[in-house]
Amino acid sequence: ASVPCPDHHLCAFVCPNPRYRIYELVAMQLQLTSIYLDACNLQLQLAQSNPNSLPTVASVECDQLPKRLRVLSQYLGEDSTRLPKVTVVFDGAAFNGKFAEVEWVSNGDVDESNASEKWFRAVFTRQLSSADDALLDLVRAAGIEADSKAAQPCAGKAAAHVLASGPTPRSIVAATRMRSLTGRSQRKKREAFLRTCGLPRVGDTAHLLAFTEAQRERSLGLVKGLCDLEPAIQFHVLEQPTALLASNDRGLRRRCLALPNPPVVIGRAQLFNWLRILDIDHLS
Repeated sequence: ASVPCPDHHLCAFVCPNPRYRIYELVAMQLQLTSIYLDACNLQLQLAQSNPNSLPTVASVECDQLPKRLRVLSQYLGEDSTRLPKVTVVFDGAAFNGKFAEVEWVSNGDVDESNASEKWFRAVFTRQLSSADDALLDLVRAAGIEADSKAAQPCAGKAAAHVLASGPTPRSIVAATRMRSLTGRSQRKKREAFLRTCGLPRVGDTAHLLAFTEAQRERSLGLVKGLCDLEPAIQFHVLEQPTALLASNDRGLRRRCLALPNPPVVIGRAQLFNWLRILDIDHLS
């Protein structure tokens, strides 16, 4: 039987001992239960296909957004009976406060075989409240309920090994910029590289996704480059986060990543680039 390797406190590391390898791969399986979107920050709008349906969301940057969100939920789900729910949180002041303190659940106005399932939830905060606090409470509760593990520190080479060890699309590597770069040689080039990684400022953290092969290859390349900048860059591995949050709000992202059970946090570009490549023609 496979057991935790006594010589590796991070099961996300691929142990050379085959006795432990099965345990490690199983431990890396992500079991997302929730997807949260910071609606106003992502510049989402309400959309309604007909007067009798509940509103859903739309974006000028991504066509057929509800369908793409549903496919993303199906892709990230452990199985067809346990798909992550999508919650979109708006500031209460949005749309002139018309929907303050209102929420509803629906099927996202998406036609599918299981049309009765209510997988989409829209939430508006109080009139004078922002979505930040509501989202922080939601991801905190999701992490506590699922008893998801805290992020574990690791060396850059170990983080690269996680991404390079084969088809492990459910492992999440996080990189945090701890301090400014020293020295003048190639500084502009390195700062440009850090901006590409989503780390333009000290204190920024970027989650390097590996859900798809393209994401994994890109993340691996970025990690290899970031390894040259240690200790200015610090790496962590998230073994089993249960929530995914999409927002470009740096303050919210930092607060979420500081939680004992942090979610996977992605930015606006990461979200829409991912959604655009999803195949929505075979929505189940």
